[in-house]
Amino acid sequence: MDSLHEKLRFARKQAGLSLPQAARLLDVRRHDLKRIEEGLQDLKEDSLGPFVETYQVSRDWLLGHTIDDEKLDQEVQLAAREIAEVRPEDHDKVLIFLKTVQR
Repeated sequence: MDSLHEKLRFARKQAGLSLPQAARLLDVRRHDLKRIEEGLQDLKEDSLGPFVETYQVSRDWLLGHTIDDEKLDQEVQLAAREIAEVRPEDHDKVLIFLKTVQR
């Protein structure tokens, strides 16, 4: 899944949105969104904002920008250890926080 159109389709599905739902939220025609997801219609980089916000993904991820995997692995391991210490009743608060940080 390297191409922008594949990532957009994946992100929409991960967001739990059908094609018509996403088209409505993005204020585009369903047909146009389908063509974008199939790679048949180009999408300019400066048009990604609504997708980023609606699908809750980063622009860097959509564009294929990466970070150092070793550093990421260490940070993820540290975060996982910290999250393991969170009380079950605070899990929702942590998820809300993570969603805000993701942007």
